[in-house]
Order: sequence, then structure tokens, then C-alpha cells
Amino acid sequence: MKGLRKALTPFAPDQSGAVSVLYSLGGIIVIIDAGGCAGNICGFDEPRWSSERSAVFSAGLRDMDAVMGRDRLLIKKTVDCVRKLKANFVAFVGTPVPAVIGTDFSALKRMLDQKLSELSLPPLPVLAIPTDGMHTFDRGESLAYLSLLQELAERNLFAAIPVDEKRVGLFGVSPLDLPEYDADRKRISAALRREGFSKIIFYGADADFSAYRNAPANVLNIAVSEDGVAACSFLQEKFKTPYRVDFPGADDYLKILFPDSGQPDTGNTAEAENLPGGAQSILIVNSSVFAQSLGKAILQYLPTADVTIASWFASKNENVFRLREEDDFTRLVTEQKSEIIMADEVQKKLIPDYSGTFIHIPEFALSGKRRA
Repeated sequence: MKGLRKALTPFAPDQSGAVSVLYSLGGIIVIIDAGGCAGNICGFDEPRWSSERSAVFSAGLRDMDAVMGRDRLLIKKTVDCVRKLKANFVAFVGTPVPAVIGTDFSALKRMLDQKLSELSLPPLPVLAIPTDGMHTFDRGESLAYLSLLQELAERNLFAAIPVDEKRVGLFGVSPLDLPEYDADRKRISAALRREGFSKIIFYGADADFSAYRNAPANVLNIAVSEDGVAACSFLQEKFKTPYRVDFPGADDYLKILFPDSGQPDTGNTAEAENLPGGAQSILIVNSSVFAQSLGKAILQYLPTADVTIASWFASKNENVFRLREEDDFTRLVTEQKSEIIMADEVQKKLIPDYSGTFIHIPEFALSGKRRA
């Protein structure tokens, strides 16, 4: 039945993705909602909420505020926050409420700019991110990256600095993107150091606001997830910075499958049983860029393997199976006769009779759970 969920919970929505990108940048993030969406973001979709401070606010819309579209009240509340907090920017993040009533995000941006000017307050970059809660987190991340970079360009806030041959920028590396947030950043850093990079900037993770302003110094940008591609493309167009799309360090995950592969075990990954030689039918379900990079590494080690890539989130690669319904996953496992599945273990509920090898690789945006 279309839309029926018996095992999987709702995935992280686009507003959560937008907040994830902006969370550590020292801005004022205004969720235009009545309180519920902001609660879900901070309580379920943002694992840094318990350990890292960020100025995330709910607009606190009442019924009549939503019905009447009281944008001036929203601007007044935002100006009060600007007066009390030292912020690098203001971001308006949409939810289903403004989507239903047709809120004009560009108008909100202009109204705030005008009000700050009228009150002789310092001008701030203002981001208008029209997320609607009807899409998954990856769309929100892409919109947030692009909105921030475009605003910096419009206000001439990018630093005029030379390219640093040792500096690389990574986009699509928020806690919603990486299977194992802390361990994967170590894997990625180690892989890039082997390529000769010593300055590795994780945009959407621990990079600060100045790192975005200094983006022209990057000699290379990498989209580690598909939601980072638009940002990399923008920087290529703006500053001629080349970019590639892959997950550096994905080959380190070979240690899970093939303990004798010689790959370093740099993370807290689960151990699997030694697998028999010969061709293997392997299904990898995760973000498409990570899954494809891991699949490529497996094929280099075991060329006879039959590797299938699938994702619950959008992918422009036609070779990636897009999963939309729970039955899609069950059917794919059956049709592919998958001997090995590498995916978040929450999906094991969809295949209770599966007798192959299931290797847990977390996908926080899917399950809301990190590795214990």
C-alpha cells in the first residue's frame, strides 16, 4: 500500500537538513512554525543539540498568525533577537505552515534588511530558505548551502585571498549525511592527507562562518553527498574551483567485509563473519555517493562481486535504485538474491526471514539512531 509505514519512521525532512548545515555557524536560525517543527529538529534530527549551542528559534505562530500572515510580527521578533545576540547572519527556514499560506520568503528578507537599516542596526546576511517539510533532508541541505553562498556573493563578503594548494573543502558532511559522523570525518581526513591535503574543511560539520567566507582559497571542493553538489557547482562557476563527487575513505569500510584486505580499521565499524570467496551478491543501502564509493572499492578488491546500490533519498545517478516504499526494499532484496546487505539495521524489520549476512552501517536521517 502506497505510503504505508509498518517499520520505518518518518525520515528527516528538508527543514532539518537546512538547520543541520547552518547549526554551527553562529547565526540566528528562525524556524517559521508553531513550535512542533522546531521541537522535532532539536529533539530528533539534530544530534549536536545536546552538546553544542546554537541560536535556533521557533516563530511560535498562533492560529491567527498563520491565517493572517503576520509577517511584521515575525520581523519584530527577529529584530529583538538581533539586538540581543551577536550573530553572523539570520536565516528564515520554512515548514509546512508557510508553504500552505504562501509566505513570500524573498519579501521577509527585504523586510528584515529594511528594518535593520531603519533602526541603524548593523546589516546582516539574511538567508531565505523555502523548505516546506514535504521533502527529505537532502533538499534542505542543498538549499541552505546555496542560499548562504549566494548571499555571501551578493554582499561581497567572500575573502579576496589566493588559492591554497593544500586546502580542500567538503560539502554534504553534516551529521545527517555521514554514516558514522565522528569516525567518518577521521576516515575522510586520513584519505585526503594521503592525497597531499593538510587543510581539510568540513562545511556543514565543524567549519565556522569564516570558512565559508574563505572558500575562494579552496584548491578543490568535494561533494561527499549529493546535497553538496549545488554548492560545489556554484563555487566552480564563481571562482573556477574544480570539484568532484565522491566519499574519500570509503575504501576503509572494506575492513568490515574483508579483514585481510589490508585496509586500516580507523572507525568503530561492526565486524562481519569471514565471507567465502567467489562472486557475492551485495546490496548497499545508504546515501548514494557513499554507497557508490563503497561499491567501487568492493569491486576493486573483489571484481566478481555483484554490487547493487540503493537509496531512500534522491539521486541523479540512474544506476542507483530509489526506494520509496517499504515494499520496494523487501522486493529488491528478494529479486537481487542479496547474500550480503550493508544498511541501517532498522531495515531488518522489513526482511524478517532474511538468512544472509546483514552488516549495520548507520544512516541517521533514516533511523534517527547513531551507533552505540
